[in-house]
Amino acid sequence: MKCVLIRDMERMNPEWSAEDKIAAKAEGRPYKVPAILTVPEGTEIEHPDAYRLVQQGVALPVDDDCAEMANMTEEQHRAARQAYARLSKGMGTGLRRHDSQTVVAVTPAAAAEEVAAPTEEPGD
Repeated sequence: MKCVLIRDMERMNPEWSAEDKIAAKAEGRPYKVPAILTVPEGTEIEHPDAYRLVQQGVALPVDDDCAEMANMTEEQHRAARQAYARLSKGMGTGLRRHDSQTVVAVTPAAAAEEVAAPTEEPGD
């Protein structure tokens, strides 16, 4: 399954090691292996989960398998690309994030809004 990136992406460097960095610091020598690598736009990725990058809005499918697994219309993919662009700029999507205690708005305009969760347990 293949996709192609439509924007630069960052990923962890598989050669970076926290243990080696600590050892280098203890020995007084620099550790020059970067922790993060940039994967440039246009990079073709072949992986069983490549369709997930398409669903996130950061890649386009290259083969039919990837397009089928992504299972998105062009309109859905355009919305995913726009949502990723907003999130990458630190802007909210307007959706709400829930946890067990509160409902917290993730939009900038309502970021301070906090609504207490119901005190009754389901079934009471």
